[in-house]
Amino acid sequence: MKNKEKPDAALHFREIRLFTETVMNTAKGYRFVKENNRTSSFSEYPFLIGMFQTDIRMRPELKEVNANRIKNMKKSCRCIDGIVLEPNDVFSFNRVVGERSEARGYLKGPVIVGGELTHSSGGGVCQISTTLFNCALHSGLKVLEKHNHSIDIWGDQRFIALGLDAIVVFGRRDLKFKNDLPFRIAISMQVSEDERKVICKIASERETQRKIIVLSHIIKKIPPEPINRKIDVNSYRIINGWLVETKRYTEDAKGKKLTYFKRERYTPECKRIR
Repeated sequence: MKNKEKPDAALHFREIRLFTETVMNTAKGYRFVKENNRTSSFSEYPFLIGMFQTDIRMRPELKEVNANRIKNMKKSCRCIDGIVLEPNDVFSFNRVVGERSEARGYLKGPVIVGGELTHSSGGGVCQISTTLFNCALHSGLKVLEKHNHSIDIWGDQRFIALGLDAIVVFGRRDLKFKNDLPFRIAISMQVSEDERKVICKIASERETQRKIIVLSHIIKKIPPEPINRKIDVNSYRIINGWLVETKRYTEDAKGKKLTYFKRERYTPECKRIR
């Protein structure tokens, strides 16, 4: 009986979180983009307002999971590619892409749970949300919700700079941004396996006369607490924590102003090597 209760409890918890989020979104007056509002031709939006791409790193330690995460990325990209946002529309990653579950065709890929790297359905999709977030940021769009990873598990091998990652967890963590321009915009989202890149473009039907400047820097390094000297330190992997600050400035005919600011913390950890 205990094994049967756990999925039911998890489902119940997720339903509560989704209901709570719906109430909060309604209170905030968010008008979410309609999933069927898509363009059949991205060329209908001739003015490119933002572009961002990330490299797909093949990690030997993940073995066959490398192929799984690329399939997951492609599947989520197909949900996003071609989406059109009317003025004041809000894009929600979780609403547009949906749950990254096995039942919906997602495979097991790398995810961070409780500070540990593990495998779960939909793993790898955070590279899509990260690429999309950065494209929205460089497009000057209003970011409403964004979350960083809990720890810097990849260290120097991370695919994106600290402070620029954007995780998504269905029912818990979302990526939301708003089209605050007075005209429609469209999103192009692709995985290029040949080039091993995730490429996102956002274009508009009219030209925007503004310059976007994004700055991100580490405020301080946070080492983990000292390990007991009786413990063999060679049996542990030291993961430093960080405090990072990201800013965006938008410059137009009216002048230059700060339009995005976020300070984020990555938790330090001492992980036992298995």
